[in-house]
Amino acid sequence: MADVIEEIPIEEAATMEEIAAEATETPPEKPKRGRPKGSKNKTPKNADVPEEAPKPKQPRKRRPPSPQSESPSPPRHSRASFALPEPERPPPLDSRQIAAEVLQLLSTRHLDLRQAKREKYRSWFQ
Repeated sequence: MADVIEEIPIEEAATMEEIAAEATETPPEKPKRGRPKGSKNKTPKNADVPEEAPKPKQPRKRRPPSPQSESPSPPRHSRASFALPEPERPPPLDSRQIAAEVLQLLSTRHLDLRQAKREKYRSWFQ
């Protein structure tokens, strides 16, 4: 119980500073992709060839006003103003009826898949 703690002198004081200096060093940066900032524009390969001037856009031709446009036109209606007739909704189904329909659909699908598999294998042996 009365263990004596021995004091060991630290001779590596310089190494601690080196470790701290290594920890603060940053890893070398990866070279960035793309064109460096401030670089000059590339010169065209054929600098002797003059560039063609862009052609001005031709103005669009407007249709002459029709004689009907002189008379007052009927008011335009937006699509929202026309109400579509609502389809009749069937009465809500009972949960048992829905479950029965789902089971029927799954059963017929299973039978169709079995029949298709039989036809596929039957074609191999003909």
